Amino acid sequence: CGGNLGVPVTSFYDEISRFLTYGSQIPPTAAPSMSPTRGCPSDEMLFRLRITPDNYPNENRWDLVFDEGSSNVGTVHLSAQLDQPDHESTNATSAQQESSVVIDQSEFESDERVKQPSKKKKVQFTSERIESSLTDIQECIPKDCYVFTMYDKYEDGMCCSYGHGEFSVHVESDLVVQGSEFGAKIWQSFGTCQKSNESPPTATEVISVNDMERWGVFKRGGRFSGRRKVSFAHSQELVGIVRYNKNMESSIYTDSFDVKKYRALLVDFWFLTWRFTDTDEFFLEYSLDEGKNWVVAGMKVKADGFKDHKWYNQVFDIVTEDIDSIAIRFRCNANHRSRQVLLDDVTFAGVLTASWKVIAYEGFDSPARFGIFKSGGTFAKLHQGRLKRSGTRSVILRDNRDELSSVYTDPPLVVTSYTKLKVEFWSNSMRFNLRDKFALEYSNIKRPNYWIRVRDWSLNDFSDRKWYQGVAEIDVDKIDKIAIRFRCQSRTPEQIVVLDNIQISGISE
Repeated sequence: CGGNLGVPVTSFYDEISRFLTYGSQIPPTAAPSMSPTRGCPSDEMLFRLRITPDNYPNENRWDLVFDEGSSNVGTVHLSAQLDQPDHESTNATSAQQESSVVIDQSEFESDERVKQPSKKKKVQFTSERIESSLTDIQECIPKDCYVFTMYDKYEDGMCCSYGHGEFSVHVESDLVVQGSEFGAKIWQSFGTCQKSNESPPTATEVISVNDMERWGVFKRGGRFSGRRKVSFAHSQELVGIVRYNKNMESSIYTDSFDVKKYRALLVDFWFLTWRFTDTDEFFLEYSLDEGKNWVVAGMKVKADGFKDHKWYNQVFDIVTEDIDSIAIRFRCNANHRSRQVLLDDVTFAGVLTASWKVIAYEGFDSPARFGIFKSGGTFAKLHQGRLKRSGTRSVILRDNRDELSSVYTDPPLVVTSYTKLKVEFWSNSMRFNLRDKFALEYSNIKRPNYWIRVRDWSLNDFSDRKWYQGVAEIDVDKIDKIAIRFRCQSRTPEQIVVLDNIQISGISE
């Protein structure tokens, strides 16, 4: 990592490359970064949506809504729907027979009606409707907090029974969310949101939406449960009803469904009680053994602070790590058969298990020379020759000249949505001894000239003249933007380190 010894640098490295012993490992598969193809003003950022629909694109729509933390929270900024016909309704089944529960509808007429939430103002996306082919939408959007949602009307996602569709969202060059196999919808928060002590945003996938117009995923537990048409349903016309205290007969329940890919199950529902007293209660329960045993996940009684004849919203989360399947039921435990609970708009959503997402990848083979990296100076050079792990080029660092012996990411990486980064790379050294090393460092953009060492590598970690795969992790929980740097620290000009196939991934835990 020193001077060129009086001969051309490329010729020197080609000369010494014959001493290298190449390993047999296959380089890691990595997705290339999504480089922006248009620029935006300084107060805006590039939103890029790529969609390959399945055979029924008209079932999909998407929107981009200002999220919590924005002064415009709840407003739809962009939205669109895909074209083409829906699924044929050949598989549709008729609603199950109505419940035999006898309820005088006039009992539920009340002057104390719950007002429906106001509709979100929609600022319709002015671009063309999405056609049934690969679509690439690019829009400059204000720097703000957003949540992107992709919906599927048929609740079977975009893959794979009716074609192989998929979508991805990038902001600038950063991957925000991608999906193909999901249920009714999948969403992800992103943007310039104010950091807080709360958990970072995580991708959530809707499993089922039940407005009780059909039984859907639910089943009637017995004679003290059912569905009924009322004039004051929370939405549409029908509601689910559980009453009295006859255990399974006073419940509605689901069969077990698969939750292996989720770390938590969210149960979001609306309820209204009728003639409840402080001693009456109803339960949300779950079973892990096909309904043989039930565990209480949440309980409501009148003393909890709610009033009769009024709709309330409740959300419970059930931890599902290490659980394969789960069944859910609502059960009433009231002291008289006239006391009952109405249920409506029940949504099951899974919080996806955290996984690493590729933020950026560089193999130094693009026309952009260093790609996502920038040379620190004289002693950091691109090399086109035999000193490479894959492709046609690599980067060579030499000497110990601080920034001049380094490459660093430019522009910085946006890591607001992540709590941890993982940096993977391949390296090869030439003529290193035990006192020579190279380092991985990062800089918080708030202190641009201050580099923090993550770790360094030496012959204690690898063998000279052999390819080595290195991995390091960086805690970025309280960092919005970050620069990554590799720096050589060798003692003489003859010692070099070669870098190739650098991949940077993020995770939210």
